[in-house]
Amino acid sequence: MLPEEKPCILFVDDEEKTRKYFARLFKKEFTILTADDGIHALEVYEQHKDKIGVVITDQRMPRETGSQFLEKVAAINPSTVRILSTAYSDMDAAIDSVNKGGIYRYITKPWEIADLEITLRRAVELFSITKERDSLLSHKLTSLQGLAGSDRLLSLASMTVFSAQKIQNIDEALGVIAQLADIDELEDNTSDSDPVATSWNTIYKQHLNFLKTVSVAFPEDLTGGERLQDSSINVNEFLEEYLTKQTFMHLRAGAEELHWPGTSDRITELITPLFQSLEIMLEDAGECSLEIRHSGLEFRLPSRLVSKNLKHLRQATDTNNSIKGAISFVGALFKLAHFGGRFDVFPESGKALVRLRLSFDRERLAASDEPAWESLARSLADNDMFWSRL
Repeated sequence: MLPEEKPCILFVDDEEKTRKYFARLFKKEFTILTADDGIHALEVYEQHKDKIGVVITDQRMPRETGSQFLEKVAAINPSTVRILSTAYSDMDAAIDSVNKGGIYRYITKPWEIADLEITLRRAVELFSITKERDSLLSHKLTSLQGLAGSDRLLSLASMTVFSAQKIQNIDEALGVIAQLADIDELEDNTSDSDPVATSWNTIYKQHLNFLKTVSVAFPEDLTGGERLQDSSINVNEFLEEYLTKQTFMHLRAGAEELHWPGTSDRITELITPLFQSLEIMLEDAGECSLEIRHSGLEFRLPSRLVSKNLKHLRQATDTNNSIKGAISFVGALFKLAHFGGRFDVFPESGKALVRLRLSFDRERLAASDEPAWESLARSLADNDMFWSRL
């Protein structure tokens, strides 16, 4: 472990006396790491690259020159301040390294100790300023990715409203999507995070690519078909027959009964897109399960896989990888919500599971006279849960 309180410098020279002399000169002010050539130095640098702020190396060394080593350092982390130590006879090489390789400065041998100390202090200061700048930039770009992610959800809603003017209850679907997309974060699970975009232009291109993907993959018919009637079907009996047609979801044994409005054929039309999208999203999860309760049908799903698939709807990430399952899932939720579907999310702490409950709100079975766009604007303005996750 390297001490945190002192800046860290890596000094590279093939002469042992020079390495000891440098360490003795500056060990009180800096944490000094040393290496005897570029190959060894690269191993040391990769081991402590998060701590090393300045690298100073001799030009003439066995196996590779100092400037060649510094090029490798720059490729790993351009923010590391790089200094070349050289004799007067190597001056042309030093100047060329500064001009072409982005080296901060070269110093000549024999050293002027006072000048060398000033150079090192300024190099450390430059690294600190650059690191702080990069941190602020990363924070801003992360925030921008979040904002663009928010726009993705709103874009989905807007596209749906304008393509299907009569769609209803869209806030119900948006709310559950926002919850499921960050379910891993809510459970404090550790998951691989996407790299932060390096520029606004990257985020913009990612967002345009996302919209193009959605325009092709998003379901067209979200409002077609008859409304559900108040007559009821036995969900237990319905699922026993329905689940024989697919293998990835099994029904957990239970004594509770559930009844839904509508007919078996109509419920089949509504829930099939949901099952199909879940099968695509959870293809690596193995078998998932369902449980019937009086309050609704509960899907027990692996939270990390759900969050991983829906992250493209929460952040401005690259969508070159297929997001067909996620887009189909959104469409399925929109359609169910339009016909009275209601959703609730229950994380299972410590089990890496999330329970998604589907029920039908009888008050929403009938069509509403409120225009879809006005309904969306009103529901989003009033939905604190949704905005807290954007």
